Amino acid sequence: MSTTVPELLVDEQARSISFWDPTSGCRIEAHTPQKRPDLWRSYVAGLTESYQRFGVEAALDLDSFVSGDSTSLFFVAFSPTEEIVAGVRMHGPLASSQDAHALIEFAADPTGMAMVGRLIEDRLPFGVLEIKGGWVAHTANHRDELSNTLARCFLHAMTILDVQFAFCTAGTHAVKRWLSTGSAVTEGLVPVPYPDERYQTTMMWWDFSKLHERADPAQLRRFRGEAAVIARSSVVDAVSSLPRPRVHA
Repeated sequence: MSTTVPELLVDEQARSISFWDPTSGCRIEAHTPQKRPDLWRSYVAGLTESYQRFGVEAALDLDSFVSGDSTSLFFVAFSPTEEIVAGVRMHGPLASSQDAHALIEFAADPTGMAMVGRLIEDRLPFGVLEIKGGWVAHTANHRDELSNTLARCFLHAMTILDVQFAFCTAGTHAVKRWLSTGSAVTEGLVPVPYPDERYQTTMMWWDFSKLHERADPAQLRRFRGEAAVIARSSVVDAVSSLPRPRVHA
């Protein structure tokens, strides 16, 4: 049975962690699926539509996460007209490499799968998140800016859930976007065709202690400004006083 952050909202009516992004004109909010099942359903619907648009819905593996039990935190972006136009979710902190969906994605390459497992296991004592399901609606304005904002949410999740490391699997075409927030492509890992031959999927890691060395300066400045807004929220105090969650498959 999975466990998640037990309390993110101060009360049922309150918003959780949020900030406004002037580059995209969107408001970003973070929630747990349990506290905001309505927004969770909207996130899943938007994600599904986005993947279907590119014919890669097979990569979703909806049954593995649609209940929300394995998701400790998810972010959604609201347009000025209050439409949800982007989102991403976080699994973890992981208790074992076996909890990672990345192992499934690299299953076709036993050597690569073993390497992915070792990399995760080595970092578990310091806290590890798996980042999944990022999407931006094709109808959204300022899509590039919103994608950059979504990438900064990875860093906010690491702060909120108190981990040093995070990783995602990504098509090689998307690598540049995620590099902007300080990630690094895993050296020595051969990309695999996932979900099919059209896409070569690799693994990227974030080490919070190295952000100042790796992240794009503009992205880092924006992240720090947003983090300052979040830090002023009393909600963060409520979250930080909780035991760190662990995900169990």
